[in-house]
Amino acid sequence: MSEPPATTLSGPGTASGPPAQLEPNAIGVTQDTIIGMASSAPAAVVALTLASLAATANYGGGVILLISAISC
Repeated sequence: MSEPPATTLSGPGTASGPPAQLEPNAIGVTQDTIIGMASSAPAAVVALTLASLAATANYGGGVILLISAISC
C-alpha cells in the first residue's frame, strides 16, 4: 500500500512564514493571576490533604492508646 504524497502547508508559523511570537503586553494582570492560581492549586490541595490526614491520625492515635491501656 503506497502512502499519499506529502502536502505543503502555508500560513503563519510555518517554515516559509515568519516565526510565531507573542505580542508585547499580550498577557495582562488578570491572565497572569489565573495562570498563577492554576499552577499553585494542585500543591495547595496536596498540602491541605496531608495536613488533614496528619491531624486525623494525631487525634485518633490518642484514643486508640487509651482504649488499649484500659483493656489491658
